[in-house]
Amino acid sequence: MHAYTLKAITDTLFSIGLIVNSLLIIPQIIKILKCKTTKNLSVITYTGFNIFLFGMAAHGYIARDLILTLGMGASLVLNSIVVMLIIIYRGK
Repeated sequence: MHAYTLKAITDTLFSIGLIVNSLLIIPQIIKILKCKTTKNLSVITYTGFNIFLFGMAAHGYIARDLILTLGMGASLVLNSIVVMLIIIYRGK
């Protein structure tokens, strides 16, 4: 297999992985909104994950990797929604 073909395959799989990563956060948001509770969720864990996502999005931006920037950026936005919902529903 040629190196170009292998790179194209890994780039495609990486892109799919970034999309799936973002989509996996949506069911958590829906569950929180539906149940109106965040009882078993850790704000520290989700905030730590946000720090990681921000760093990866920043790295993608600096490296001019649009796919990485957008993928991690989308996950950061969705994960930030979870953090906000944890804070909102913990106060109730």
